[in-house]
Amino acid sequence: NRPYATIAAPPSATAVSSFGKSMSFGGPVSLTDRPIFDADAPSRTYWRAAAYDQYTSGGWENTAPDVAVIDSNEPFREPQVSATQEMTVTVYPLEQGQELIFAPPQPQRVNVPVNATLRLVPNEADAAEPLRSISLLRTRVRIDPETGYQVVSSTSDASPSALRADAGAYPAWITEKYLQLPESVPARVRELAAEITAGLDNPYDKANAIEKYLRTYKYNQGIAAPPAGQDGVDYFLFDIKEGYCDYYASAMAVMLRSVGVPARFVVGYTPGQQKETNEE
Repeated sequence: NRPYATIAAPPSATAVSSFGKSMSFGGPVSLTDRPIFDADAPSRTYWRAAAYDQYTSGGWENTAPDVAVIDSNEPFREPQVSATQEMTVTVYPLEQGQELIFAPPQPQRVNVPVNATLRLVPNEADAAEPLRSISLLRTRVRIDPETGYQVVSSTSDASPSALRADAGAYPAWITEKYLQLPESVPARVRELAAEITAGLDNPYDKANAIEKYLRTYKYNQGIAAPPAGQDGVDYFLFDIKEGYCDYYASAMAVMLRSVGVPARFVVGYTPGQQKETNEE
């Protein structure tokens, strides 16, 4: 959802969602300005709640098969990528019983014990010790709203020039999961993606072109749900031509996949509003 955070949605709107194992295309939504959490962070960041890998035409599924118990401050053993910087944040939940861990992407460890929904992936450095691709984190203990919880994440620090120069040589486990598309995706969705990205030779420029195209669609929280049996992205792109972030992000991920760029659907929150504090 991140590229479309600035589309003309109500500036103080906050969507309250359980962020579970699936996301279905829906109809009208009513967003509120009720705060979900406060956070101390060194810079503005997006807050990841959950990631989904499988597109179904009716929405998205998180098919990660495993749940691991990870202790406080235990490294997650996520696959490492280049051009990242470490960011440490503290999150203070404002809802009773909030279990989800929100973090800047990509979280590496948290100072409370968690249950992590994940998929084991190959470790080229040590075949006997697979890495973890984590898609959802839930705390195993009650979070004190006064002290909150602390997350260390590896956030992208890649420049546009570095991204353009990247060869796009993806590991097999990424292409197997993040290029998936069902046969129910209409041909005109794939054809539109190919038209938008024609002549572009790298994933970064293809993503920019698709994002720019989708920004021409009208933001509307009051749309009707797709008709039964119709692909949600097709409905958004060709029929209604307006929608909210679930539709924008799904369209971008599906079109990227159709032109050979691995992508996943991630939900969470935009950076939010800076909170004024009084210091003496």
